[in-house]
Amino acid sequence: MCTVDSDARLVEGSDADDALALIDELVGAHVALCSHGDVIPELIDILRVRGIPTEGRGCEKGSIWQLDRAGPTITGARYLGRP
Repeated sequence: MCTVDSDARLVEGSDADDALALIDELVGAHVALCSHGDVIPELIDILRVRGIPTEGRGCEKGSIWQLDRAGPTITGARYLGRP
């Protein structure tokens, strides 16, 4: 069974560092997060600045970024586009 929770760190206009802190809190969980076109590109830029490899670029409405982890560390991000 799935649960749906709301978190203010993902709402439009929120700070991408706060969204990343939420992602870090979810280590070990299998989750899907939904945010907005002003938060996601900034979050991906933060990962790039940290040297995390990213594949693709984009943030069209309904698109997906997949973050890969090795334990608590984000090891990559891939743009999958819209389903």
